[in-house]
Amino acid sequence: MTDLARLQHILDAIDEVAEQVAKGRAVFDADKLVSVFVRYQLQVIGEACSRLPKELLADHRDVPWRQIIGMRHILVHGYDQIDPAIIWNVAVNELPGLRSQMAAIADAG
Repeated sequence: MTDLARLQHILDAIDEVAEQVAKGRAVFDADKLVSVFVRYQLQVIGEACSRLPKELLADHRDVPWRQIIGMRHILVHGYDQIDPAIIWNVAVNELPGLRSQMAAIADAG
């Protein structure tokens, strides 16, 4: 798989999350399928980031790669300790900026 394909997976996952959080916090909290879907997409983002080449990560130090990949590990391995408020915060406040960064990297590549 190419780096561009992985970046596109990240962009697609971010867009999927945005579509779900647009339904509002009450839906996120009440609808288990929505919250699980959002967590899954965050896992996809983290996994795709972890598979990007080290050179690309080093060239874009402004992206919080370690935190993104670390969140994936927590979502997968620490599933019993997940705080929905943190997931919501990441989805609403962090992903829009990450989307801009990933789009810029994809466009430059």
